[in-house]
Amino acid sequence: MTAPSPFLVAEDLVAGYGEADVISGVSLSVARASLVAIVGPNGAGKSTLLRALFGLLPPRGGRVLLLEEGGSALDVTRVAVHRRAALGMALVPQLDNIFPNLSVRENLELGLGLRRPSGEQLAEVLELFPMLAARAGTRCGTLSGGQRQMVALARAMVRRPRLLLLDEPSAGLAPSAVEELFDQLAAIKVNGTTMLLVEQNARRALSEADWAYVLDMGRNRFEGPGPSLLADERIAELYLGGLAGAPAG
Repeated sequence: MTAPSPFLVAEDLVAGYGEADVISGVSLSVARASLVAIVGPNGAGKSTLLRALFGLLPPRGGRVLLLEEGGSALDVTRVAVHRRAALGMALVPQLDNIFPNLSVRENLELGLGLRRPSGEQLAEVLELFPMLAARAGTRCGTLSGGQRQMVALARAMVRRPRLLLLDEPSAGLAPSAVEELFDQLAAIKVNGTTMLLVEQNARRALSEADWAYVLDMGRNRFEGPGPSLLADERIAELYLGGLAGAPAG
């Protein structure tokens, strides 16, 4: 079998705040239609890496490339956020990712942008997120945490992104909501969307990831297929509280 071609590549990325570098020479590759996880301890630089990849934090060094299937590479290291969005990148931040005073439908319509037709895209995303279809008129502030996270995912998906960046989507969710979230991520992957997931629930993320990276102190520490890293005794001891292969989440 031929390995999936990469869509996003980061090479020796350096970024930080003020005079301090938070990530120092991080490299990664995200294959098309795959789920790639980034895990590691608090302060490892995971969220900083996502911000640098999406252009919210200008890198101080290294490159960010988008690769087309024909082999051409587009350097987006200095490209503005709105241009990256137009190229098919979307970010779901951990906080402030929906408008609680608006309805589900209004949040999705805002995700489309003011000048884009909404009918076909809304129908597609409500089919992908059937639990939201019955709540389209519900004000998002009245939804549960898990339901609000689904709205945030749907709001990003309504633009038909090629690459979805997710920052700690399971943070603060009840165990049942975490299960629903990862089931939805599996459905998004089947839909053909490439995903890069930063996640504190490392065991669950590794169990679901096609490939994963472990960051520590702003640098690459380990990488490999997610389930293989989950079963690695060194990684279990250092980052998962021991017991390699213990049940996820």
